[in-house]
Amino acid sequence: MVNWTAFIPLCGGFPLGAYEATGNLPRKIFTYDEFKHNDSHLKNYWKDVDFVTLNDKETYDDQYDLVVCTPLCSGLSMLNTGKNEEVKGETAKQNEWIYKSIQFPLDNFDPKVIIVENAPRLYTTGGDSIVSQVREMIESRGYSMSLYFTSTHYHGIPQRRYRTFMVIWKSETAPYMNFYRRKSLDFAEYISTVSGIQLQNDIQIGNKVEHEPFYHFLKHRYGDVQSVVKGYRTCLKYIIKNDLMNDFYSWAVETNNEKAKELGAYALEKYANGGEIWDSSINIYESVMDGVISRNMVDTLHPIEERNITIREALHMMGFPHDFELLKGKTNYEHIGQTVPVCTSRDMVIESIKFMNNELPMSTSNFIKQNNKSQEVEYESNSHVNTLF
Repeated sequence: MVNWTAFIPLCGGFPLGAYEATGNLPRKIFTYDEFKHNDSHLKNYWKDVDFVTLNDKETYDDQYDLVVCTPLCSGLSMLNTGKNEEVKGETAKQNEWIYKSIQFPLDNFDPKVIIVENAPRLYTTGGDSIVSQVREMIESRGYSMSLYFTSTHYHGIPQRRYRTFMVIWKSETAPYMNFYRRKSLDFAEYISTVSGIQLQNDIQIGNKVEHEPFYHFLKHRYGDVQSVVKGYRTCLKYIIKNDLMNDFYSWAVETNNEKAKELGAYALEKYANGGEIWDSSINIYESVMDGVISRNMVDTLHPIEERNITIREALHMMGFPHDFELLKGKTNYEHIGQTVPVCTSRDMVIESIKFMNNELPMSTSNFIKQNNKSQEVEYESNSHVNTLF
């Protein structure tokens, strides 16, 4: 049995993945009061697990072989629209949670492996200073590090969601992790495995499909929007690429659709002046859905039915069990996009178990970068952190 815990579990994708990989629940889960709303869903699901709310002065003399962590990724997220370094980039305040997710387990748990999930940028030069600071934190304790870049659709669920996993190993050199290409159903097939009787499958995430103007213009013009927009991803992209904005505006006038008229006039003016407009039109995916984030959950057309996706379908796209309840339903739908897909988490934990069982080949490097997209080891370092960057 693997002795493991979760630190800042949020909605619960990482702990659920660890449970799938290990076959056993954690004794405790550690978090902070700032995350109580996100954590509430997992706390409700795992009623027999002790959730410990920490403050910065507390210490614990516990021992865990594995710690999985989900600190905030908004500081490094490419979707962050912040205008200054305090809220965006390597120096953003939110990144402090990355350091806490490593420092607290090191100080209290003596772990063999710590796995931290974060944004794709952590793998790039945009995350160099964070990586450097973490290496300073761990190398004096005899730990090494891997950065593993991957996407959910390589782990069995058709969702294109690129993420970085920072893995801290209790070893002076890091192991080589396995690369993954698990097979999955396509988007329509996978989402259809949710049945109508399953929990929260009657709660649609919005009703944008019913009234979004670009979608209904194409429906009026072609009937079958799915097959027409296929390959373009959004309705607006199809209209722009096929020079149909004037036709869209004429349709808006003819149908006396005030919202469409206003949107069409604005779009024509922006494009005439060399600008663009924000694309909030309906998303139509073929084999793989883009990341299950707030915007995509609201904008995505169900691949078979003419409607938005439901709470259950969004959770299913994240690999959550069908009896997992999102508390307060649609009110908290954004929490789904703020967690980690269960399948990706599971595979990262499988790698950590192999390491603990001495089943992974070891490198001679104290820092490795592995890209699961290209299936290459892209960087290996034998130098200390102060000579790397």
